[in-house]
Amino acid sequence: MLNAAGELGIPGRGVLHLTVVKGYLRKLITNDRVERYLEQYQPELFIEFQKIAEMTTTLPSEAA
Repeated sequence: MLNAAGELGIPGRGVLHLTVVKGYLRKLITNDRVERYLEQYQPELFIEFQKIAEMTTTLPSEAA
């Protein structure tokens, strides 16, 4: 299957990327300095990062 860029898409690549991003965000928001900064200057972003880091499934909510 070709993606929008004309590259051959590998099934599960999006899930792999999301898994990597989740791990990175979890590590990032557990850093005290980063957490304080985000809570003070970007609270909405911090909340969204927390939601992503705490996700237990990559399926849309209606499919889960």
